Amino acid sequence: MKWAGGAWTDGSLAHDPDGPKRGAARDAELWGIPWREPETGVWPENAEAVRAFLRIQSLFRFPGAFGGTCGLEYGGVRDGLEMAGFEITPELWAQLQCVERGAIDATIRKLSR
Repeated sequence: MKWAGGAWTDGSLAHDPDGPKRGAARDAELWGIPWREPETGVWPENAEAVRAFLRIQSLFRFPGAFGGTCGLEYGGVRDGLEMAGFEITPELWAQLQCVERGAIDATIRKLSR
């Protein structure tokens, strides 16, 4: 999940977290072998949280020139998710915070260069 947040900050997260199957994943499917990307990509059980994050990405705040908060603007998250049709559960909220943490970590790394 943190990978998805980090990938979002550099634009490498596709707008469709399911994306096309390629390489080893396609081969595994052909042979009927269960496949999971080892360290990158979005696993099916996390796809809803990544879709939710992408729907509220405009609520992510980056620190300004003089510092400031980095992360989701929590005050608008509930409204944004509800208007987008997501049922907000404790599990979804925890997954969103994990994506957010990845985005924060990636942003801090970029600013530290």
